[in-house]
Amino acid sequence: MTRIMYDSTNPGSIPLNAQMVAGYVNGPKSQWPASGWDRWTGIPKLRIDVSGADPFGSDVLDVEQGDASIGGAVEWVKARQARGWWSACYVSEANLATLQLAMGNLDVEYWVASWTGNYNNALAMIKDRVVAVQYVNDPQYDLSVVNDSWFPSPPAAAAPAPAKTTQAQALAALSALTAYVNGQ
Repeated sequence: MTRIMYDSTNPGSIPLNAQMVAGYVNGPKSQWPASGWDRWTGIPKLRIDVSGADPFGSDVLDVEQGDASIGGAVEWVKARQARGWWSACYVSEANLATLQLAMGNLDVEYWVASWTGNYNNALAMIKDRVVAVQYVNDPQYDLSVVNDSWFPSPPAAAAPAPAKTTQAQALAALSALTAYVNGQ
């Protein structure tokens, strides 16, 4: 099974009915505001890191010119694996073999940019450690075909703080519950 994932530097460009989205956690021109992430609920959201500075605040490292280097990618993956975290790097098809060679025996998966515009070609590339292929590069948003098995678990959300209840609110709630139970 696969899904189509949208990504963009502008979350407002991505349709609200997207099955999966990817956005940026850093970068001077790409970082999404909290409101960008909040546009979607109940779908997988991948967080892209363009610098590699914080391997624990993202899901995917962007390894391309102007973003993280191949050497930086190796260190990013090592740091994540030291914590037992899965790792994935976004890389162009032209640089995939070089990045794979640099990774050696490290356990890492790849999201590959291959802008052919052809869904079937992209689908055929998903094998081994290639778990997603970006096949459309558009000014509004990019499209990738993504293997369902790749979906990372969302980061654990902090438990919400218990709501502060005043004595009057508690008595009103108890009164409403009592009336409901008594059929009134």
